[in-house]
Amino acid sequence: DRQSVQDTLKRGKELLSQIDTIYNITMPKIDLEEDTEASKKGITIVGDIHGNLPNMVHLFKINGFPSLERPYIFNGDFTDKGG
Repeated sequence: DRQSVQDTLKRGKELLSQIDTIYNITMPKIDLEEDTEASKKGITIVGDIHGNLPNMVHLFKINGFPSLERPYIFNGDFTDKGG
């Protein structure tokens, strides 16, 4: 019934609000004016890939694997939600 659905959604929201979903990371400080190599690399920002492994492999072939010298920000879905 409608009340059960509302109660379930409310409880789910309460539970999910207790889980950390955003993490702060510390990036090494880079003086882009002095470190020309770092200024060329920058930060790679990746959107949704929805589980498309060939796209992820292609991205790493082009830009290299994530590291302290080659930081990535993944801003989106890694996996497909299914259907």
